[in-house]
Amino acid sequence: ISSLKGANSISWDRQDLHTTTERRNRLEMNVMFRNYPFKSKSSRQKSASRFRFLSDMTLKRLIMLSLLYFPLVLQVWGLSYQQNARYIDNKKNKKIHMHTNNQPTNTDNQTKEKEIYSKPIKKQYDRDHIINLPNVKKNRRAKSSKGKGYISESPTATIIPAPTISPAPTISPESSISSAPSISYILNLSSPVPFSAPTPIDCTDPETRERLLMENFVGISGEKSFIDPNSPQSKAANWIINEDPLNANPCTFSGLAQRYAMGVFYFALNGDDWIYNGGWFGGTSVCVGWQSVSCDGDGLVISLLLSQNNLVGKIPPEVKELTGLQLFKVNNNEISGTIPTEFGLLQNMVGFDIESNELEGELFFDELFELNNIQFFRASDNRFNGTVPWNNLITLFPNLKQFWIASNRFVGNIGTQIGQLQSLQSIFAYNNSLTGTIPSELGNISTLEYLDLENNLLEGAMPEELYGIPGLKRLILSNNLLTGTISASVGNLSLLTDLWLGNNLLTGRLSSDIGRVSLLENFILEENQLTGPIPSDLGNLQKLRYADLSNNVFKGVIPTSFF
Repeated sequence: ISSLKGANSISWDRQDLHTTTERRNRLEMNVMFRNYPFKSKSSRQKSASRFRFLSDMTLKRLIMLSLLYFPLVLQVWGLSYQQNARYIDNKKNKKIHMHTNNQPTNTDNQTKEKEIYSKPIKKQYDRDHIINLPNVKKNRRAKSSKGKGYISESPTATIIPAPTISPAPTISPESSISSAPSISYILNLSSPVPFSAPTPIDCTDPETRERLLMENFVGISGEKSFIDPNSPQSKAANWIINEDPLNANPCTFSGLAQRYAMGVFYFALNGDDWIYNGGWFGGTSVCVGWQSVSCDGDGLVISLLLSQNNLVGKIPPEVKELTGLQLFKVNNNEISGTIPTEFGLLQNMVGFDIESNELEGELFFDELFELNNIQFFRASDNRFNGTVPWNNLITLFPNLKQFWIASNRFVGNIGTQIGQLQSLQSIFAYNNSLTGTIPSELGNISTLEYLDLENNLLEGAMPEELYGIPGLKRLILSNNLLTGTISASVGNLSLLTDLWLGNNLLTGRLSSDIGRVSLLENFILEENQLTGPIPSDLGNLQKLRYADLSNNVFKGVIPTSFF
């Protein structure tokens, strides 16, 4: 306070200086300008007013802005400094190359290089770093004071690594540089990696083998399949990796996908509880010793015959890897779920038998129509629903011989183009909800032997064309809404063994031509409205074992030929 006595000469008359802080600021300002050689009092007051404008808050803002932008300015300076150092370094290398072409001695090269490029060499020490600016300037002043040609030692400035600048690549003296450094170096782009030959993979190494095997399995089943360690996919993978006696090499074994698919199929359908599972997971090939499995000469599985074998579970989509499969027979088991769309990839499929299971959903999906070689299609006694593509069967399955879809939940009419399937031998579509009439085009199928449409909602008269099928053995149309009469042409069915027409709305007389069906064994006409006498020729059928004519309007006596 004693040092501020001289400040008493400055006026304190201002009424707005009423706070202690403002008084202190004013007092410090007075001391600052106390000994300044102002020419007049008014001049001192004007200068003091200008300085008083820099209040505490303004000073704090200036300090904050300086601290904020100083690192940015420093970094920009470092970029420029580094780029300039690279450019000078490249220029030096170009000149060295020019001197090399003149073939001077090594001693001369070293001397000239030291004389000419002493300054860039100094910069080469710090071209990949940002230098503390005050120290650099100090060293530059020291250099200039020594005189021209003096090579100063490396600066003692603080070196800070530059996190965003890639190091400049080493340039050989022989290389020719015709331009400034590439912008990729400034933008921190990675330098190209020199080409080198790939390192050979040791597929027998346990870790490498496991990794390659899992890559194959994930490619087939997807990553999600292996989240659960108890999934069929995880179990099959673990078997091949750790337990399979084949010890498959993922780099050389061509049947890996097929072997994995067979393992998944086994675990997905509870293979440990199968009745017949002998040899599974044994030996070095699925074609040797695996019960109910057959292969072709190329080692591809062509048949799985697992009927009545206690299969429980869902068919896995990995069956798509059984590309050689021709016969898939898993009827009379407890398989549930839906049919995987991947079945459409099995282009060699000829026989498809999934009868008597617990399958559901849509059966005739688009992918299934890719099986153009199908001859035996059996899907009865399940829970399938939807409509049947009757009119498209000739296009989809041109070689179809057996079409069994009984005891499901199919609806709709029977298409007329079904008559174009000239190889068709049997149609089993009983126990559904089919409607409409029976197409007369069925009479065009000369190879047809079995026609069973029982327990549907079919109506109308029986087509006359049905009696013209020479090889027909079973005609079962019971439990529908059929009307009309039984034609005398029924006698033309010389190979017929079963004629079931019960529970319909048939009327008229029963023709005596029925006696010409010499092979008839089972004859059912119950629950109709047939009239007239019972033909005595019916008693002459030597093969007849069962006849039901109950609940009709027959008259007369029972023919003695029956006895």
